[in-house]
Amino acid sequence: MPGRVIAHVRPTDGQEQLLEEHLRSTARLARACCSVFEWCDWAHYAGLWHDLGKYSGDFQRRIRGDPRRVDHSTAGAQHAVSELGDPGRLLAYCIAGHHAGLPDGACSDESDPRHRLKKLPPSCQLALRSRIFLKKCLT
Repeated sequence: MPGRVIAHVRPTDGQEQLLEEHLRSTARLARACCSVFEWCDWAHYAGLWHDLGKYSGDFQRRIRGDPRRVDHSTAGAQHAVSELGDPGRLLAYCIAGHHAGLPDGACSDESDPRHRLKKLPPSCQLALRSRIFLKKCLT
């Protein structure tokens, strides 16, 4: 995987947003939007973890032109459960549905968060890169 980990490319001028910048700014925005509630930490985590799957080589190839679809939200949902246990499942639903919408929990296909939480991560590279990022967030 190339050294620059990209989250988004602006279609109008090709300007790239690095993934670490995207995750941190989304976390700050989510916290600010939630400031009147007592759930600011949860909003912060949702923003910080929502695109962890973009660290995968598959996603980085997609953002650089590979047409194959890539699931980039399951990794963050899995991380929420890993870090927060059963309460993290609430956050996992939000993270897993941040593009497709919040699931109702009644479906039984691969989009169901219960199925997605059992999926294997795309690669050990994803785990390594996201752990490095998350460690930097805590220091």
